[in-house]
This record gives sequence, C-alpha cells and structure tokens, in this order.
Amino acid sequence: MMNTHTLRKRGKNQRIISYMVKMIREHGPMTVRDMVYRCSLRRNAPTTNQVSNWLAKRPEFTFVGYTRLKGFEGSYESKLWGLTNAEE
Repeated sequence: MMNTHTLRKRGKNQRIISYMVKMIREHGPMTVRDMVYRCSLRRNAPTTNQVSNWLAKRPEFTFVGYTRLKGFEGSYESKLWGLTNAEE
C-alpha cells in the first residue's frame, strides 16, 4: 500500500511548479527571489531552497542569463530563469 503522505506532497509541489510556469509565461524570465515572493502570496509557500532545486532539476526551466540586483551593501548578480522551448 502506498503512503498517502508522499502522494499529497507530490501534488502540492506539482501545483506550485505549475504556478511557477504560469508566472514565467505571463511575466517573462524571473529570478529565484521574484518567484519566491510571488509564491509567498499563496498558501503553502515554498522555501528559497525548494524553488532553486526545482529550477535546476526540472526540464521545464532553463537558465537564460544574469541580472544585477541591488542589496543593502551594494549590488550582486542573480540568475534569470525562463522556460524551455517545449514549455513556451
């Protein structure tokens, strides 16, 4: 018999990933920080590490380039993530 807990968790993650694909389609390439912020407006928000892992491991997402962001002590580069050609 399958553990229902893992089935629910997989469904929750898939809903968040589908929402991330939808966000990128609507707003274009985004940074991890942008995605975490937009997902945090919903229930069961993912952590920054979860979003980073999904972006790096899932075939729907691809690295498109860098963008420069401003922080408290200066600026830094952050990766921009977009969709693969099959998902666009």
